[in-house]
Amino acid sequence: MNYLPGYPSTLWLKTRAHLRPAPLRPVLELEPTDHPLALEQRNGISIDRFREIALTHVPGHGVVQ
Repeated sequence: MNYLPGYPSTLWLKTRAHLRPAPLRPVLELEPTDHPLALEQRNGISIDRFREIALTHVPGHGVVQ
């Protein structure tokens, strides 16, 4: 239920929460769809996509080696 810059609307994307024992956090899995976020979660991202995200969306990360 959040807006993620760089992605089409994520509103109403279905997820499944996989609960794990403390102190581990739950794993959230997106329903398999053709939404770019679901595709990237399922298939992974390239180093170039990682750099794009880091350079544009992570404060203080102007350069990624």
